[in-house]
Amino acid sequence: MRRLLAPCGQQIYGAESGLLNWQKQNATYRQTSRNYFHKLMNGQCENGSALQLDKPLEYFLAAATNPYITEDERNQLATVLCEKIGSDLEGAAVAVKNLSHKILSPDQSEALIALNIIDKCVRSCGQRVWNEIAKFRFLNQLVRLLSPKYMGLETSDAVRNRAIELLFTWKNSMRHLGKIEEVYALLKEQGVIQSDPVITTEIPNCPKPSRLALFEDEEKAHLLSELLKSKNPDDLQAANRLIKSMVRSEDLRMERITKRRECIEKAEGNCRVLSEMLDEFTVFSKSDHGVMKELYDDLLTLRPMMFRYAGEAAENNDEALADVLSVNDAVNKTIQRYKSVVGKDDNVPQQQLNGTEKECLEQVSTQLELLGLSSSPNRTAPLSSGHSEVDDDALIGLSLAPSPAALKKRKDHCQKEGTPKSSLDELLGTLVEKAFSPKSDEPNRPKHLTVCGREAIASPNPVDPFSPMGSMEVSPVIPRSNLDNVSLGLTEVSLNHARSPLIVFDENNIKIVLYLGECARLSSKIHPFVACVTNTNCYELREIRLILASSSPGVDSRLLPTTKDRLSAFSPLEAQQNICQILLLDAEPLMKQNISMRFAFGYAANGLRKDHSGEFQIEM
Repeated sequence: MRRLLAPCGQQIYGAESGLLNWQKQNATYRQTSRNYFHKLMNGQCENGSALQLDKPLEYFLAAATNPYITEDERNQLATVLCEKIGSDLEGAAVAVKNLSHKILSPDQSEALIALNIIDKCVRSCGQRVWNEIAKFRFLNQLVRLLSPKYMGLETSDAVRNRAIELLFTWKNSMRHLGKIEEVYALLKEQGVIQSDPVITTEIPNCPKPSRLALFEDEEKAHLLSELLKSKNPDDLQAANRLIKSMVRSEDLRMERITKRRECIEKAEGNCRVLSEMLDEFTVFSKSDHGVMKELYDDLLTLRPMMFRYAGEAAENNDEALADVLSVNDAVNKTIQRYKSVVGKDDNVPQQQLNGTEKECLEQVSTQLELLGLSSSPNRTAPLSSGHSEVDDDALIGLSLAPSPAALKKRKDHCQKEGTPKSSLDELLGTLVEKAFSPKSDEPNRPKHLTVCGREAIASPNPVDPFSPMGSMEVSPVIPRSNLDNVSLGLTEVSLNHARSPLIVFDENNIKIVLYLGECARLSSKIHPFVACVTNTNCYELREIRLILASSSPGVDSRLLPTTKDRLSAFSPLEAQQNICQILLLDAEPLMKQNISMRFAFGYAANGLRKDHSGEFQIEM
């Protein structure tokens, strides 16, 4: 028996000895790993020389996911890893691909470490990592980790809960990456995810990247993609022309941004200098009053420009909106302070000043609807959700409430004409409401501001809201006998070369320009204009409709019909085509104030219908 037990005893003793040796070796390996990573973080090798940090990215991935280091060491290595990912062009793709394999490791501690490292990269490495984790290539690995059809039954609760928590966090922070939300909804529908997890950590801020302005037009971007895929030399030349056109548009956008910045800086400087002079107004000589008057006049000139820039910034959700509104507030306060301190003896005729104020109010009225600053109680909610509340006191110059004198004048005018509505409400009310009212519950959305700073609203209604040109009948309120009987051809109108043309609409390489004309056989009260529509796109425009009408009281208008309703694709080798129509305005010959106009413009291109409307001013 002893002979039989002795070998067994020796074997058992040998097993215990082997287990002890393995534990000693494991402890030695842990200590060696810690010592090595301490040297790694201190920038030294084993021989004491400087450590070379230009190692491949996989080296730092393995180091950061090593299970034998402490959490502090892991956080330090994760920081180094994020720096390597940011400096390497392909770092995000390599890191996410490597970590996606580690999260499926049978070792649950390694899988949990890999998930934590991915979370660290998402919070620190930016858009490239966001794009990689939003691909099905990575999301499928999470599905395999969670779904019972694959490895879900073998996944521990800690790894499972951590993966669900990361998916839920990414879904809420990266709403512009729809694949994450799609995968999360699929897992929830199949019962893999029973309920949304409770997030105790801070949700990372992952905003949608801002696209270049020259690729904002989806129609152009799609057309360019199709042209570049083609092997036809003509298509490639058309793509080259389209790229040049987009680059020119981007240059114009940057030029507008530069002018806006210069205008803001000039307004800030004038406000600061004029405020300092007003602080010590009594000690200045009369020679300094002229300087103050010049600064005041400059601010009056800059104020309409600030209105326009505010509207453009609100339309494009530009970050400069806050700066523009702040400077505009300073301009208005400085102007009001100058009036109260210096008085009205500024050699400015009161009639001209009132006209300027009225022009400013009319010009900014539509922009305030975009900003949500309307003072009317029955206005709809603001269209821009980025700025939900603005202090009324800070925007004293942006009030829409008309003065009592203006109300009395409008009331007298309405009584004189024998109708309670103004020409604006009646002339374009029926037509524009019918043309641009949505057929469904979807509200109109702001789309574009023309280069003249007027509002343009894009209608989402796909149906053609226009009737054919020349066949539209609007019940007039103001007698239109002076214009109804006028018949005029394009050959009878000569252009006035002394006046610069007015750009009414300029978007998507489509431009509407208004030229002042002259005709000897018309009376002095009737002013002819020529509206010209041009197309510089590489595709044809069909079913073109244009409506122009006056919104100023006492000014009648009529747009003569045309039989042409399409423009061919632009070609630099052929003569450019256009559509010209004559606009007639019935106004007093000595009228010096600006005439407010409204336009409605629509066309069909590439199977899509687009409609626009807006306002502009005509200087008489």
